[in-house]
Amino acid sequence: MAAIGRNNDKFRSLAGWGLLLILGANLGCQASPEELARAQAARVSVPPGWTPAAPSVSVPSVPGVRLAAWSGPDGAALILYRTLPIPEARPSALARELANRLTNLPGVRVIRPDPSGTNPDTHALVEVLGPGNSTGMAPSGLGEPRSAAGGPLVPTRQLTAVQTAAEQTLWLTCIYPDAAHDRLGPVVDQMMDDWLGAGAALKSPDHSPNS
Repeated sequence: MAAIGRNNDKFRSLAGWGLLLILGANLGCQASPEELARAQAARVSVPPGWTPAAPSVSVPSVPGVRLAAWSGPDGAALILYRTLPIPEARPSALARELANRLTNLPGVRVIRPDPSGTNPDTHALVEVLGPGNSTGMAPSGLGEPRSAAGGPLVPTRQLTAVQTAAEQTLWLTCIYPDAAHDRLGPVVDQMMDDWLGAGAALKSPDHSPNS
C-alpha cells in the first residue's frame, strides 16, 4: 500500500508538470501568476498532516517570490518559491553556491552536499543544521545568531532543492526543528526526491511535450 501511495504522489507531481505545460502552451503570456503558482504547487507531493498555508499566513521568509507554502507537524514549514532565471546554470552549481553562503552563518553546519567534495556535481539539494526556529534559520548579528522574531533559538534543519528552467529558477525549502528529525527527516527527503524526480522525468526524452 505504501508503494501505491508513493506512485500516486509521483503521478500527481507529473500531472502538475502537465498542467504547467498546458497553461504555458494555451494561455502563453495571458496565464496569471496565480494560475502558474497553482500549477507549480501541484507538482509538490505533500503527505497527510501537511496543510496549505494561505498567503496571509506568516512562514519563513525566502529570497524570492513565494508560490505556495504548507505547515507541517512539529512546526515544520515547506515553501515553494521562484527566482529569476540564470542562463546555463546547473542545479548542482546553485546548490553549492547556496551551501557556501549558509556556511558563513554562525553556528551553521552543511550536511549535504558533503563539504569534503564527494561527488558534488550530483547534488541539487542542500541540507544544513544550525540555530533557528519557526521563522527560519537565524540571521547573524555582529557575528552571533539572532532570532528574527525574538523567540528562543533551537537546533534547526533546512533542506532546499533547486531546479532550473528557461524562464525561472525554482526552489523548494523545508525548515523544521532538529528534535523532530527522526520523524520528519525521511518524509522531507521523500518530498524532495519526488519533486526533483518529477522535474527530471519531464525533461527526459520519454516525457517530451511533443511526444
